Amino acid sequence: MKFNGFFSLKDNVWLENQRYAGKVLAQTLSIAEDFAKEGVSTSSIDKVCEDFILSNKGKPTFKGYTGFPTTTCISINEEVVHGVPKDNVFLKYGDIVKVDCGVTYNGAIADSAISFVVGDYIDSRHKELLVGCKDSLDKVIDLIGRKIGSIRLGDVGHFIKREASRIGASSIKELTGHGLELDTPHWYPPVYNYGDKNRGIVLVPGMTICIEPIFVFGGTDTYIKEDKFTIAAESVGIHWEHTIFLHNDSVEIITKRDNEKSK
Repeated sequence: MKFNGFFSLKDNVWLENQRYAGKVLAQTLSIAEDFAKEGVSTSSIDKVCEDFILSNKGKPTFKGYTGFPTTTCISINEEVVHGVPKDNVFLKYGDIVKVDCGVTYNGAIADSAISFVVGDYIDSRHKELLVGCKDSLDKVIDLIGRKIGSIRLGDVGHFIKREASRIGASSIKELTGHGLELDTPHWYPPVYNYGDKNRGIVLVPGMTICIEPIFVFGGTDTYIKEDKFTIAAESVGIHWEHTIFLHNDSVEIITKRDNEKSK
């Protein structure tokens, strides 16, 4: 790896390790979504995910990180991010669930989050929010891929905020994407979900970053729940995240799932 100021440009050794971590993580999140049925506890989803990661030679990135107690973050409805899986929390029909997880392999990290509904939507606006947030992630990754070496982080944030506004939603400013370093899941640069065009650092080949739009309808004020980790908002929140690697003329989505879709 080549250190470039506050962050390093990653080499092929990192990339191969990160690809493996990303493959395990993508499968983990698909398992979580398939397992997340009405009546299932969030702790049981977490256990299934942890068992799969460990059985595939990965390390749960966030278990123990800053004291976080579990492998996955599972947030429900107004819980936006960092929800702690619990034995006494059971999924209900119509719940909007966010699962965020990281996998480390030989020090290289992949980080991703998905959102989905249990059963079907009780409120059609929840579907609009979920699909709109996922679309913003897909579109901004495509934009980066077409402008590597010239696009700036401010352009990325500006685009995500514009996509939120397009569906009448807002992004939560204090929750951001981020860079990755060896065994360090949250690093420079922060990848904001708002910004000004032509501002911020230029995205260049060798960078790996996590982009994670987080959308809500209504107010963007948040609070931390009693478990000291779960961040909640005034209304239902949606969270999507991918880890990407920048090549000379393309973006590789490290955490892309097979037949990826939002529903």
